[in-house]
Amino acid sequence: MLTLTVEQQGGQYHIDGTDDLCGASRLAGVVGRGFPNPDGTIGFGLTTVSTTGAAPVHIDARVSVATLAGSWTDSAGNTGTLAFTPGASTGGLPRPIPPGGIAPGSINGTQIAPGSITEVQLAPEVMARSATANVVVVAGTCPEGHYMRGVLPDGSLVCDPVGTPPTRGGADTPNAGLYSSIAIGADGVPMVAHLDGTGYRVVLTRCKTPACADTTSRPVSPSNVGLYTSLVFGADGLPFVSHQEVLIHSLATTHCDDATCSTATTTTHFNFSGGYWTSVAIGTDGLPIISHSSSSNGGGLRVTHCSNATCTVETSTNLTGGGDYTSIAIGSDGLPVISHYSAGDLRVTHCSNATCTVATSTNVDTANDVGKFTSIAIGTDGLPVISHTDSTNGELRITHCSNVACTVATSTSVTSPNYDGFYTSIAIGTDGFPVVSHYDLANGDLRVTHCSNLTCTTATSASVETMGDVGLHTSIAIGADGLPVISHWSQTGRALLLLKCNSRTCQ
Repeated sequence: MLTLTVEQQGGQYHIDGTDDLCGASRLAGVVGRGFPNPDGTIGFGLTTVSTTGAAPVHIDARVSVATLAGSWTDSAGNTGTLAFTPGASTGGLPRPIPPGGIAPGSINGTQIAPGSITEVQLAPEVMARSATANVVVVAGTCPEGHYMRGVLPDGSLVCDPVGTPPTRGGADTPNAGLYSSIAIGADGVPMVAHLDGTGYRVVLTRCKTPACADTTSRPVSPSNVGLYTSLVFGADGLPFVSHQEVLIHSLATTHCDDATCSTATTTTHFNFSGGYWTSVAIGTDGLPIISHSSSSNGGGLRVTHCSNATCTVETSTNLTGGGDYTSIAIGSDGLPVISHYSAGDLRVTHCSNATCTVATSTNVDTANDVGKFTSIAIGTDGLPVISHTDSTNGELRITHCSNVACTVATSTSVTSPNYDGFYTSIAIGTDGFPVVSHYDLANGDLRVTHCSNLTCTTATSASVETMGDVGLHTSIAIGADGLPVISHWSQTGRALLLLKCNSRTCQ
């Protein structure tokens, strides 16, 4: 039996140890080298000196990585089987390989020198398959302080920071932050529209950096026109906000004249009993389209399509079903699709044209009292996915549509009953999976749920902000760096708060 110490030196291994000479009274010294072979095996060249003055015995061996065993021959004409066993002089069977291959954490930077594994070390048949089959050969590195969490279909690496918690920030405007809505500008910098609780105006808070560590805020509308804000960047690259005129309960819009919104134009659309729960998107025609409710409690769904970028001219259509808690997105078919709450059900309205003068509506989740605080996004499969609240059980619920019109869908409760699924906001992460910010009513926390698949039948959820009663009126977007950024309201401090995630799961 050989007792060997293996020490990595670059792309090869130095070996020294002893041979017990099959139980003899004295040991023999062993030295040698280990090296990767082109066929994927590990080769060994060993030399044993048994007695003083005796000729050394040279051993050639080749071991399979999968079995840690192989054959050997020596210069004396002997052959046999070489098998690695664990421990120090304990013997036993070859160490088993766990299901899936190499045990997690068993290989790290100590064992593998940077750059020591290249195409030369990969088995030739793997390289041949990669040229003809759907196999991606990945070459890349993660930045310092990050780890590789996965590989995307295009071969690029998914890198996340190691043990870095989210970065907290806040706005410089007191008594503001209700109805927050966050979006990412063409410059990669987040901007948030929210309500000034003093003058009931629309306030825009612009982050000075993508990480949102510092901000600047300014009111951009007249007083009494700032409820139910929703922010988007228009086809002209400028911020556009839908909201409500408070005094007459009508839809209002604000279009910024420049990227920082130093000046803006606010238009009141004199459709009485409207403007509740507004949500805005930019259609394939490059124009804003807005979903909203015609009244505050169980009112009908209303869709307003702007005829120009500033929305000084518009057409508005009443559609069937309740219009509370609306959220709008542009589907993969180029047509608007809207999630909303209707008499205890989650309802989805799919527009039949760009202006949504004709539409098809379907109640897609009818279990319990569901559908409040809806938020809709289009998944990487081209299908709508919706976060909303199961108010009966106090759970976050995810509905995944089975077609672009969402006439068929499946719904899943992804958190346990804990009153933690309120004020939901959904986005699609760079890993292709939905990520949701929401409010934990029982504990007053901001929570983030990251889905593990497209339909969110499995997910992880965690509280990410717990200081005070926080997490109300959440809104989530994916930053230019591929990581989520969240705006929310602190009821304790009565202020807008910001959270920049340092991982894709934000946990």
